[in-house]
Amino acid sequence: MLFYRLPGDPADDFEPGSTTFYSANPVDHIPGSRNGVRTVTSLYVDSHCHLVPGIDDGAGSYDEALEMAEALAAAGFAKVWCTPHRIAGAYDVDPFDITTLVEELQQRVTSAGIPLLLAPATEYYFDEFLLSALANPLLIENNQLLVELPPSAMPAVVPDVLSQVLRSGYTPLIAHPERSPAFALPESSASGSFSLLETLRALVTGRKREEPVSETELPPLLLQLRSMGCRFQGNIGSFAGVYGDLVRENALLFLREGVYDCLGSDAHRPNQLSVWLTEGLGVVQEVVGPTGLKRLLRQGGRR
Repeated sequence: MLFYRLPGDPADDFEPGSTTFYSANPVDHIPGSRNGVRTVTSLYVDSHCHLVPGIDDGAGSYDEALEMAEALAAAGFAKVWCTPHRIAGAYDVDPFDITTLVEELQQRVTSAGIPLLLAPATEYYFDEFLLSALANPLLIENNQLLVELPPSAMPAVVPDVLSQVLRSGYTPLIAHPERSPAFALPESSASGSFSLLETLRALVTGRKREEPVSETELPPLLLQLRSMGCRFQGNIGSFAGVYGDLVRENALLFLREGVYDCLGSDAHRPNQLSVWLTEGLGVVQEVVGPTGLKRLLRQGGRR
């Protein structure tokens, strides 16, 4: 049995640094350990992951969840926010039950010797039930409410609803805007000088495109929500092309223009997880550099 310790409060005040695991039995064999203590140096926090099994469309079993946890730890993550979907009529798990299930998974992850700290949260669907969930929300650090905009989200309605979230004392953290039709790029940005071909060429040659994108070329809804105080989380898989070339191009544009505050795996299954985590993180580092990558993957995000 292993026990974990992180600098400060492990649930609410995680700081970049070392994750230290203490073994209840000093003779336990822990790879990379000395006298039952294993320290993993990492700055990475996954702000969005469907790791808890059997609760939504994420991990299907504890075996899958442990396989995913191993891949995340191997990629350098020390903490994962477990964010199962909250969609009325489909995934209606109570916040207390989510917390209990995350605690159970933490015990299994720790017993398996995987140096990963788990924290409970929820990915809230932007629907007519969103505001009612504010009575008892499961939040990411700094009172952030992870919100997914569906394809049917009406741009005229989104700011009004999210302003009510802000007035309630919570900061909307918009999940993977690069995948949302609500943040579709104007044609001049999507098909103009900043094409996928140019993006790939820039990554290979190390050259940045000469002309920065004007803010007026970014999606108007994105600019409006950012001015209100909303934040944005990008998917690591988007940079690896997991969701297609168009999403990858959007993600690269948003990354270069400083849209993202943090990144998450949004992992649902262990299939090829290690491969696209490595590729996606590598692309992000190529664009923003090692320091920029760490800032996007540290607790609290960029700002």
